[in-house]
Amino acid sequence: MERVELKTFLTAKIHRIPVTAKSIDYSGSATIGRNLLEALDGAIQPYERVQIVNISTGARWETYVIAGEEDDSFIANGAAARLVEVGDLCIVMAYGISQRFEGCSVINFTSSTHWQLSYCSPDTLNGRSEDPPGS
Repeated sequence: MERVELKTFLTAKIHRIPVTAKSIDYSGSATIGRNLLEALDGAIQPYERVQIVNISTGARWETYVIAGEEDDSFIANGAAARLVEVGDLCIVMAYGISQRFEGCSVINFTSSTHWQLSYCSPDTLNGRSEDPPGS
């Protein structure tokens, strides 16, 4: 019987997303604007588990995603709201399990209001990017 080795790989990342609001009284999760989720074309889906890193403080946590308004917002909810301040820059990462790296979608914020979508494939691991599939 052949042994199959499964590994966890990055499938999507939103890099340097600014925190637009926080809500301590909310029951939990991270709210991400629908514009961003739609741009990722399903690479991060509502209720999917994600890891979040606050670049400003180094804090890390895991939660799930809720789709927000039709915008580029990022809201830390519940206990995680204590780990951020409005304006902090964060990284949101989603992972998948497979036998090999198949690629990931990346949104990179170049300023607090502008971002760029790219796609990282196994052939572009040296920092180069290519257009996402279907673009």
